[in-house]
Amino acid sequence: MKKNSIEKRDLFVFICSGAYTGFVPKAPGTFASIIFAIPFGILNYYLAFPKFFAIPLLVVLGIISTFSINRVQNKYNSFDPGWIVIDEIIAILIVWIFSPAHQNFVYAFPIGVVLFRFFDITKIWPASYFDQGSHKALNVILDDIVAAIYALCIVWTLYYFI
Repeated sequence: MKKNSIEKRDLFVFICSGAYTGFVPKAPGTFASIIFAIPFGILNYYLAFPKFFAIPLLVVLGIISTFSINRVQNKYNSFDPGWIVIDEIIAILIVWIFSPAHQNFVYAFPIGVVLFRFFDITKIWPASYFDQGSHKALNVILDDIVAAIYALCIVWTLYYFI
C-alpha cells in the first residue's frame, strides 16, 4: 500500500497518522515520537502538576486509537503500515506520565523517549509477540506499550541508582 493512495481527508487516517506526522518520508515513528514528546517535555519541565491527571486522556486516546486503527486496517487491508504512528504517541504519553518527575532528574523523560524508540525498533519479546501476533488493532498498540514499559523500567532504575 502506497502512502499516496491513502485518503487523507479521512478522520481515521488523521488520527492514526498522528495529525499526518506519520507521512514523513523517513522514520515516521521516530519523527512522531519526537514531535509529540516536545510539548510533554515542556510541560514536564515548566509545570509542576501531578501527571496522573493525564491518565483519563490516555484511556480515551487508547479507545479512540484502537477503533481508528481497526477502521483503517479494514479499509486499506493492511495490518500496521509505517504511517500509523498513534501507537508511538500513546507510548510517549505513557513514558511521560510514569517517568519520575524530580528536579534533580529532569532528563528522565528524554531518556525514556530514546529508550522507548530503541525498544520499539528492536521489538524484544513480548513486544515481538504482539507485533507478529494476530492482526488486530490492539496488537498495533500493545507492542509499543511493552516498549514503553521497558523504557520506564530502565529510567526508574537509573533514577534510584543515580
